[in-house]
Amino acid sequence: MSFQKLLGGILLNLFVMPGSGHLALGFKKRGLFFTVLLLGILAVFLCHFMIVVQKQADEIARGNELRGMFEFVVFIGNGLLAKNAELMKFYGSLLGLGYLISVVDLIYVWSKKKGGAD
Repeated sequence: MSFQKLLGGILLNLFVMPGSGHLALGFKKRGLFFTVLLLGILAVFLCHFMIVVQKQADEIARGNELRGMFEFVVFIGNGLLAKNAELMKFYGSLLGLGYLISVVDLIYVWSKKKGGAD
């Protein structure tokens, strides 16, 4: 397996989805693992974020009617996104870590396969 294929797999992992580089290079189990891991993290984040934001939106909007687009933007920016910055940082860190681990794993598996072929 050539270095160019490894580089292509790394680029797939980084710019398409973690696990896609594994799949392209023939490491199906690992590729599916990283793909399911990423999609699982995204699903949990979206569900968690939607529940938290809905509760906060109900609390903030109770008794306050938004009269225009500007008030809506201020409501979203100052109210919901500011209060959930830590939540977004946590899940963003998990996603970043997933991307990093998938690239490191792809390099590891490639080096093992290359070492075994020699």
